[in-house]
Amino acid sequence: MPIRTYWEPEGFVFECSEVVTAQEIAEINFDFLNVPVGITPRYQLINAEAIDRFDLNELDLVNLSADDLSVSRKYPNIKVAMVSQDKEARKLFMDYIKISWAINTSWELRVFNTLEAAREWLNLPPKDR
Repeated sequence: MPIRTYWEPEGFVFECSEVVTAQEIAEINFDFLNVPVGITPRYQLINAEAIDRFDLNELDLVNLSADDLSVSRKYPNIKVAMVSQDKEARKLFMDYIKISWAINTSWELRVFNTLEAAREWLNLPPKDR
């Protein structure tokens, strides 16, 4: 599977590799809805440093943004850090952010070149690789 997910103490991590489709992202998003007892999520970290490409179109981005908007009603104070140095992945992230802003998400969204910079913005300790 090109997406691996796991919970950290206050947030949800997506690690993407290979080719990732909209359907795979939508399916994995259900994992985020199953918040472990005792956790109030405050961030999502999308690590796409090892991705070959995202196989998404603009309609997919609109649908994913709308799905996230509905989740943001339950968890309004999430910070989302998206990490990649790949030009196409970063463009896709920026398109997702523009759509999310247009539909008035409450989430704070940012794109980063490095995992270290993203973890710093999220106020997390550096992660051992």
